[in-house]
Amino acid sequence: MPHLNVYVDDKTLKEVRSAAKKEGTSVSKWVRKRIESDLTSDTWPEGYFDLFGCLADVEDFDQPERPRIEDDAPRERL
Repeated sequence: MPHLNVYVDDKTLKEVRSAAKKEGTSVSKWVRKRIESDLTSDTWPEGYFDLFGCLADVEDFDQPERPRIEDDAPRERL
């Protein structure tokens, strides 16, 4: 099986080790499970659809005016 090296900070590594220990598995298996789950998941995050209709003052919610290209910062031609 191929190997993958991933660099993380100390805090993240501590959290990953703790999570793997709680599940009674190795860090490698824990990370692989999360990667596989993320790549094969076609579901929305928990509570995603609860956000629809959550704005209380919809009447005051206006789409902002689009910026004009003329107002953009000048660019240096490369």
